Amino acid sequence: MRFSLYKSTHMLIAILVTVMLIVIITTIQQLYETAFQHASERLTETVGSQAQLIESITFSALEGKAKPYSAETEATALALLLNTYKDHRGFGDTGEFALAKQINGNIEFLLGHLHTSPDNIHNQTRLYQYENVAIPMQLALAGKSGTLVTEDYRGVQVLAAYQPIKLLNYGIVAKIDLAEFRKPFIRASVISISIGVILIFIGAIGFHLITTPLLNRIHRSEYRMRLLLNSTADGVFGINIAGHCTFTNIAGLKLFGYSEKKLLLGKPLVEVLKQPELSGVYADDTSVQTILKAFQATQKDLHYEIPLSDQSDRNFIAEIRLSPIVKDDRCIGAVILIADITQQREAQAQKLLARTVYENIEEGIIVTNANTEIVSVNSAFQQITGYQQEEVLGRNPRFLKSGQQDQSFYASMWQQIIKEGCWKGVIWNKKKSGEIIPLWSSISSVKNPAGKITHFVGAISDISALKAKEEMLEHMAHHDPLTGLPNRLLLDARFELSLQNSARRNSKLAVLFIDLDYFKEINDQYGHKAGDQLLIETAQRLRKLLREEDTVSRLGGDEFVILLPDINNTTSALELAEKIKQSIKRNFTTEDGLTLKVDSSIGIALYPDHGRDTSSLLSRADHAMYIAKKKGKNCISFFQYDNTDETD
Repeated sequence: MRFSLYKSTHMLIAILVTVMLIVIITTIQQLYETAFQHASERLTETVGSQAQLIESITFSALEGKAKPYSAETEATALALLLNTYKDHRGFGDTGEFALAKQINGNIEFLLGHLHTSPDNIHNQTRLYQYENVAIPMQLALAGKSGTLVTEDYRGVQVLAAYQPIKLLNYGIVAKIDLAEFRKPFIRASVISISIGVILIFIGAIGFHLITTPLLNRIHRSEYRMRLLLNSTADGVFGINIAGHCTFTNIAGLKLFGYSEKKLLLGKPLVEVLKQPELSGVYADDTSVQTILKAFQATQKDLHYEIPLSDQSDRNFIAEIRLSPIVKDDRCIGAVILIADITQQREAQAQKLLARTVYENIEEGIIVTNANTEIVSVNSAFQQITGYQQEEVLGRNPRFLKSGQQDQSFYASMWQQIIKEGCWKGVIWNKKKSGEIIPLWSSISSVKNPAGKITHFVGAISDISALKAKEEMLEHMAHHDPLTGLPNRLLLDARFELSLQNSARRNSKLAVLFIDLDYFKEINDQYGHKAGDQLLIETAQRLRKLLREEDTVSRLGGDEFVILLPDINNTTSALELAEKIKQSIKRNFTTEDGLTLKVDSSIGIALYPDHGRDTSSLLSRADHAMYIAKKKGKNCISFFQYDNTDETD
């Protein structure tokens, strides 16, 4: 860290020195350019005034005569000029005038060069070829005037002003060495730079002493910030306002499968945050480009969930939060937090699915804590029992008991739940309305990793309809579908029970076998519908004549059997048979308004007189009915043993 501080200080000093040098050099350069411009102007003024002076002297020598003039008059004028410049030693340390004329393509200098020989200022110099003369004199003799920087006869850089003397066709040049002109500026630059470096060095030391504690705190803060960024599980990215990545943390590199930060820095955000080409659930999700444009437009905190993919094309759901980076009241970029929330969203989806199933399943669900206090029920439970959730929360499910199952049933049920973890069976519970219903129930215990029971979960289904269907099927299996009377199967069962009771009590039992006379003719004449209505009405008349313990059964067609247990004597059976015959004899009226009339033939067999089992007694009652028909129908006949009809 200290090395970093020293490095920062040295860098600051270097920057300050560089800035200072730039400022000093720029300032001196601007001063130099200004002075150079002024010097050029003064030099131009000087050469102009000298040219005017020479023309005045020449005009005076010519006594005001205009051209042409003779060589003699020119010599007179030249003598005056040379006498004028006799004691002239130029200006400054290096400044001098040059006066020349052109002769047959050559140039003759009229004043001696100051820097070649101090004695030749009064001597005319030799002729020079035109192209060997410095450019300013060439331009002056060509009739032009101005200033320029060039080399003189010594090969030294000079600032020269030139102008023609048109009266004599001369050229005059005034020049000064650039080195003499630059010398004070170079001296000022050296002094200024030296003083500036000293001041900056002193200031840097003071700055270092003052800012070192502050820099230490800043670096400690930066270290903690880097530690925080690199320790967080979320990817952290920085972007500038154009959307290019400026920084990231280790988690950000790992999240997208990069090995080095330099692979990300400077890249557009749309390239860093790759999106998979998915269809279906993610097809209409916001793109990274859209998110970036939204942030650039709003420059506010934004929050999105979008699908992304890493370098290995692993797809995941990302939660993205953008927060602006503001400097000097201006947004310069954003910090982006990216978290892989795939597992959370999948867990939420599973939870939502479970909740949806929980609320929409047809079975009622009831959840209790370990103390069997209800903590939750679903909608189906409320529909089945009639209780709303707020009415049952905190209560023990025992309030639903109907009383039809004893305490031993519940003790056995809970013993199995605790021992085996689950129980299944039918529980008869009472609804809020008081109705008692059968519930197919499944109860399971829920344990924590330590094996301790934390909850109980029960699933219930109302099987009232199933029970009713079972009862209906049971009824159909034992009853005649047309009349609703017991069929042969149920008759046999009741027959056996009655025989056992009669044997135990030593009592009599009578069997009446009834056949309707002329029933076939009614079916043939009026159809089966009329015949069925007659059979139904017959069954109803028979029921009304019997005791609760008696049984009337239809064996099929127009044959009925009545079982009379516990009769005192044969007279009771005969009296009932007579009532039956008279009841059947009454007219029947169908739904179509038909009036039907039938008679009945009745045979009677007695236990134990005529048999001791079902088969024998039914057979002999049937035989007795056959005898009644032979007697002319509409008769009652007891079974009798004889050698013609029946033998035991």
